[in-house]
Amino acid sequence: YMGTLSECLFFFAPSPASWHCQQASRDVAPALRWVAPALAAAGAFGGLLLARRSIAPDAKTSRCLSAEIARYQRLAASLTVEQKEAVLTYGFPSTDYRTPSTAHDQLVPLLVYAVQALGLLARFGIPESVLYGAIIAAKAEYRDVPYHSFVHAFDVVQTLCVLLRHGPDYLPPLEQLVLIVAAIFHDVDHQGLNNTFHQKAATPLAALAAAAGDVPTLELHHCTRALAILADPRCDVFATLSGADRTLAYRLLFDAILATDMQRHAAICTEATAIVEAPGFAYDAADAAHRALARRLLLKAADVSNVTKPFAIAKQWGECVREEFWKQGDRERALGLAISPFCDRDDAVTLADTQIGFIDYVATPFFALLERALPRLAFPAVALAANRERWIAVN
Repeated sequence: YMGTLSECLFFFAPSPASWHCQQASRDVAPALRWVAPALAAAGAFGGLLLARRSIAPDAKTSRCLSAEIARYQRLAASLTVEQKEAVLTYGFPSTDYRTPSTAHDQLVPLLVYAVQALGLLARFGIPESVLYGAIIAAKAEYRDVPYHSFVHAFDVVQTLCVLLRHGPDYLPPLEQLVLIVAAIFHDVDHQGLNNTFHQKAATPLAALAAAAGDVPTLELHHCTRALAILADPRCDVFATLSGADRTLAYRLLFDAILATDMQRHAAICTEATAIVEAPGFAYDAADAAHRALARRLLLKAADVSNVTKPFAIAKQWGECVREEFWKQGDRERALGLAISPFCDRDDAVTLADTQIGFIDYVATPFFALLERALPRLAFPAVALAANRERWIAVN
């Protein structure tokens, strides 16, 4: 049930906890007007926009949200000192937590611990339970796919926390908070099928994005799911912000999620390069353009950081990406569609070849750009070069 988004916005409740529909707060309206080009088509396609997944939630995620928050808060007591220390480091082994288990569930309190270490909850008076609610609600909507699962979301948020700890003055606290929230939701309800598949298969989500204009299909969907979850007071991490800050937070949230579209990667890097190569460039947090640059680079760095992690972890992530691509290729073959690059499991290209190609053409130029823009974040580029040598040895 959706009316004009900028004035009155209703959301279907996420099914795992039977959360009720509710009207979006009017202080979000200016932010919704800002994102109107991306969401204006929702009035015509409302039912398609928030189409629920065809699989039923399992018994665990069907519990009410309040009970789940309490359960995960109790689970925090099981975290060891070693786990708490490790989650604050760049090499945290997220892939060790992929299998459903108590250890997998520990990702939620571990993520809360990593965010709390930044001091943002205390700074904005955000109750710990609200952050738990947002993460738990997002976790319930991440699908069991090889790569774009909740473990990937955890890894991106955890990596972003480490990057922010290395450069705490690159962004003001409000913008740090927005990036954390964007990272939590940036791939929520990803089906393991990329934008190219949605466009080729003419899915309802692709139809919505096309009607909205030049908007990436999946990223638009992730924005709407984020808004739906944040509409629940138990998940609203922006609730304590003033009206102006709250409006700004939503505007920056949309921009951050939409910028994670890999089809926009080259354009974003070109814009960033023009800034950092300007004569006399030195990052200045007082410059709005520099902060916009930092926000996009930081979230993107966390999103593609797999190739910069310790080699054993990077290799596992590479295998996850390959499996998800292959599953997409299987779907494309079954539908009679052209198989997308790297998605044909019968192709003889090795994992090492695909990883070296990604490192050479995407990751190396990007992390060099990150180092140029934000000099205290040079360590991912160093690790990336070492991993490239390891992949060459594997080949």
